[in-house]
Order: sequence, then structure tokens, then C-alpha cells
Amino acid sequence: MRLRHLLGGAFALLLLPLPVAAEYINVYPGPDAEWNYLYDYGDVEVGQSGVMIFQIENDEGSPGLLIVDNVYIQEAGPFAITEAPAFPVVLDGGESIYVEVTFTPDAEGFFEAVMRIISNASKVPPGPSIPYALQGTGVEDLTPADMMLDLIALYDEAIADETLYGRNRGQSGETTDAVFRDMLVDIYDLIVAGNDGKACRALSKAMLRIDGASAPPDLVFGPDADVVYSKLAAVFNALECD
Repeated sequence: MRLRHLLGGAFALLLLPLPVAAEYINVYPGPDAEWNYLYDYGDVEVGQSGVMIFQIENDEGSPGLLIVDNVYIQEAGPFAITEAPAFPVVLDGGESIYVEVTFTPDAEGFFEAVMRIISNASKVPPGPSIPYALQGTGVEDLTPADMMLDLIALYDEAIADETLYGRNRGQSGETTDAVFRDMLVDIYDLIVAGNDGKACRALSKAMLRIDGASAPPDLVFGPDADVVYSKLAAVFNALECD
């Protein structure tokens, strides 16, 4: 009788539905048209840091849970994960986690690495294993003007890729992303003119319009907003603003 009871319990357990695994991971910033994930930190002064924030999401229409077992960097070199949740993490459809990856070159030259995301997703587009390529260049004696030029170039690329967008995109008239770009150009012009005091004040205003706080309202949003903010802060520090 006892054996029959045990066998019956085991049979009942076998009938329980197994948890459904997620199909897709969404990673932002996203891939290019060929599904290449490439993240370029651009020129970063030796000893300084560039920061990117990666959003890892279980697809909103997912039939099951996404289990992110780990996120790590192969042959990391000057790349490091500086902020992340404790793994493993379980995400329902539409839920996300954020991973901060910092590039801190200790020498001049070009550096690259690969970030890996280990999960239970069955159809990670376009296959089971995607390399998330990281690259950046360490440079010496990058001037604040050079830093602003790099930032403006990065900003234009992010707007084109839609990893940054203005508050009123899609509406007629000048968009807020164009207003913010004008602020960046004005900062560059002030630095080139040697007016560091005004440049510092303009930097402070620009940082307030992309810092994620509710007031004053941000002009620009998107996954790359933290990158732009960190580069503005780097220029602020390079000018020794207070």
C-alpha cells in the first residue's frame, strides 16, 4: 500500500506542467540590420572611463520566464562590469534588468572584448549564442574640445540609430533632440573660445536636461542617455569645473 502511494505521488509529479522557457532576449542598444551587436566607446583618455548601460529584457510577448544565469566579459582587459544584479535573475514577459559596463583604458591603443549573456532563451535572435562586441580606443592628452567633438559624433550616431530620441519626436517643428544638440555645439564653441567659465555653466545645464530626473524635464531619452551624461561629466571634470 505504501509503495502504491509513493508511485502514485511520483506519477502525479510527472503530470505537472513544466515551466515554459522564454524564446527571445531583447538587448538595448540593439543590433544593426545584419543582427550585429557592436558597442563602440570611441576615444577615451587613458586613466578615464567610458560607461554604457545595457538593458536586457524578456520579450513582452514571451510565453515563459527568462532566466539570465550570468553576464560576463571574455578577455575583458580594460572592460569591466561595474554594476549588475545578483545572478541568476528571473524575468517575466516585458521585465528588464540593467548591466553597467565600463571601459577604462590603461594605455593608448585599440581594445576589444566580447560580452556574453547566459540564459535559458531558446531563440536568442538570430541563434542560441550572440557575441556582444565591445570596443574602444585609449588616447593620451584628449583635450576638452576633442572630448566634445567625440561626444557630438556619438550623439549624432545615437539619434540616427534611435538609441536616443527627443521628447517630441514625430511632431512638426524643432525637436528637443535638436535643441540638445545645439547645447552641445555651444559648449564646444565656448571651450574653443577659451571661455571655460561659461562652458562649465553650459555643461551643468546640459547635464540637467539628460539626467533622468523629473525637473527640469529631460530633452533627450533612450538607452544611450547615460552614456551622454557620463561623457558630459568627463568634460566637466576635465575643465575642472566646480
